[in-house]
Amino acid sequence: MTRIICPTNNWREPIEASEDVVPILKEVAKRVDFAFNYDKTRDKVYFGPQEKDLKAYFVLRLPKKAQSNIIDGVFILNGREYKATSGSPGRQVYGRYFDQCAPIPPGSYEIDLQSYFVATKGIEGQFYHILPDPIYAPNGKGRRTEIGLHRDAGAVGTAGCIGVVGRDFDALHTVLSQLLKKQKRLPLEVSYLCQD
Repeated sequence: MTRIICPTNNWREPIEASEDVVPILKEVAKRVDFAFNYDKTRDKVYFGPQEKDLKAYFVLRLPKKAQSNIIDGVFILNGREYKATSGSPGRQVYGRYFDQCAPIPPGSYEIDLQSYFVATKGIEGQFYHILPDPIYAPNGKGRRTEIGLHRDAGAVGTAGCIGVVGRDFDALHTVLSQLLKKQKRLPLEVSYLCQD
């Protein structure tokens, strides 16, 4: 079965359909100028109206109680999913975004597409700064600084950045480098769903 993500940035349950519908959806997308991307390795089709202004999304399902394992989510850009995470094992708790090593708080951000090299263990490569910096808690009693997008390198998890896993980061870095030729910043929406 093929899973159809419609619209392309949707985090609801995918629509399941036979693989036979893929060529039909591709033709429909062409005729009505919809976005269409078939990720055969994950057996997913991203289908829906094209966004006028390109935007990235980071979505993660979090539990209400700490777990010892890392929880992965997705970074979505232009109908393509990249495996990603935010926060450290035991710190990925729904609603706890201003604790040390917790995930990036939910909200609207911008990614500075001018990346730079960082040698810090756990990053060890290109770093895309996420703005604004610092990020303040709604009650004014907490803040997060130096949050960015980078490869999830070395130790599993991040100190609050969005870490894109393995080869997915290489692919995303190539896309973001090309995007820099057209624009300096990329809007980003961060949201969480509760596992419980």
